[in-house]
Amino acid sequence: MQRVFNSAGPLSTACPLLVFVFGVISVVATAVAFWFLDPDYFATGLPTISHMADHGLPYLIFTTGMVPTVICILRSVYLVATTHKKAIAYFARDAFQRGHWRMSIYIAWVFGILFGLSLGGLTLFDSGSTHVHFTLAFFITLVLAFLFDTLLARSLGKTARGEYPPGTGFWIQVRSWFIGILFMCGIFMAIFYYGQEFLPGWLYPQADNIYSLLEYMFAFLAFGYSGAYFWDMQKARARLSENPS
Repeated sequence: MQRVFNSAGPLSTACPLLVFVFGVISVVATAVAFWFLDPDYFATGLPTISHMADHGLPYLIFTTGMVPTVICILRSVYLVATTHKKAIAYFARDAFQRGHWRMSIYIAWVFGILFGLSLGGLTLFDSGSTHVHFTLAFFITLVLAFLFDTLLARSLGKTARGEYPPGTGFWIQVRSWFIGILFMCGIFMAIFYYGQEFLPGWLYPQADNIYSLLEYMFAFLAFGYSGAYFWDMQKARARLSENPS
């Protein structure tokens, strides 16, 4: 485990931050390109990310930006999983706790991989039912991956008594808040997408705009969760390398 852990170089440990950088820049650049091509659209409403990126230059920008984003997500999932494994080997009190934690890692790892792949799928298939299915998979697997990861990190941090950076301190609080907001955004997005006919009359005309705003929030928070792991990964890599198991 020590060999695998130390094989993660500076570029790999920067991947969580690169997810945030590439993801946010891609969305913003896509919006700017769409605005230049169709400025009148913004006078009628707020477009969704999917609508902005469904053809032409915005599609090219978004797709190009999402390729490194997805790669960095998949690498970040591996990085976090191997870091947690190293912490388990060092901090687990007994075989039962070790097995329980490792199972949590595998669950978070699977959902994390599916989260990255579904983002790639919804990027390539920019419209139609396939896009909708990939989008639903993206929302669901993202929240579940983040939830299992945070619960595991907190459990490790508690057992390690503050000696495991990803499980204690400021950034775990930030990621916990992000999960709560992401979950609420997902609920309201489902309401405004699937349940528009049940909305009160005064709210119905703004349903599409509210959905678009929630989608932007969801995307930025999703990328931000990964970015909020950057400093913890740097600290954990240094801390655990000093304590081989």
